[in-house]
Amino acid sequence: MARTLADLTLKLSRDLDALDAICNQQRDKTEEDRDRALVEIDSAKKALKNYNKGLASAKNAQMKALQKANELRDDELRDAEEKRRNTAFKAEQKHRRAKDKAFRTRQKALRAAKKKWKADLEKISRHPLSEQRSLRKAADQKYEETVEAARNKYQEVIEEARITYQSAMQDALSEERLTFERTNQVAERMISSAVVEYERTIAQEEGRLRAELANDPVTRRIQEEHDRRLSQTRKDCEQKREALFKKFTEDRKKLSR
Repeated sequence: MARTLADLTLKLSRDLDALDAICNQQRDKTEEDRDRALVEIDSAKKALKNYNKGLASAKNAQMKALQKANELRDDELRDAEEKRRNTAFKAEQKHRRAKDKAFRTRQKALRAAKKKWKADLEKISRHPLSEQRSLRKAADQKYEETVEAARNKYQEVIEEARITYQSAMQDALSEERLTFERTNQVAERMISSAVVEYERTIAQEEGRLRAELANDPVTRRIQEEHDRRLSQTRKDCEQKREALFKKFTEDRKKLSR
């Protein structure tokens, strides 16, 4: 027994899918029975042949449109992915160059600072001993400050390079995502248009078949029986669908008690 709303919703979805499968089977059986009966009548063979030919042509056109939409989507996404990889490669190279340059600049500054510090110590050694302590302390402080400044500058440059790299990657990913969304929308419109065109063609073929069958009393009765069975199937399926939703509503109310 379902214990949560999610369980109830999942059960409803599965029950509706099962019902749709049964209803589709019933509709297919009705179509098959009509076609089997019409095949036995010479005057209806040509009309039925043209009808089935029209259905096959319509389905073929729909599948071609679907294939074209999928190919468009695949091509656009492949190009977007390749562009993103190229952008990522260039951003990575730029990031690496920035870090290498920052490292070399820091090392150069540290070497210069150390060289100056040693030179200062050499000069201090020639001063009277009473002055050397304070002079050495000042030289050491200046050296430490220069080293700290070089390291801070290095960290600033590294952080700036990281942010630039991260921004470039985010932009590349965003552009790829937007391309996917735009392309997917175009593809879905193409697919939807193909479905509408297919259904329109099916309706036209059905109307043409009905008109041709109406000329013969026997084929007209077969078509009328077909229509009656389809109508009954739709009615029964709709009632069962409504019953499923009613049961879902009742079970949902029980959960809140």
